[in-house]
Amino acid sequence: MKVRVTIMTENDKPISVLGENPEEKIKIGWELVLALLNAQSEDRATLERVEIVE
Repeated sequence: MKVRVTIMTENDKPISVLGENPEEKIKIGWELVLALLNAQSEDRATLERVEIVE
């Protein structure tokens, strides 16, 4: 069975603070979070995509 979950995060910092290629930096951060979850569970979570919503 596969389940797709959508998570939207929000903060008060402008996207410009991430510099060049912000999507890639966000992706790396969320992949680290998922790696921690995967290490604690038999289930596997993968990051499908990152989208910046203005």
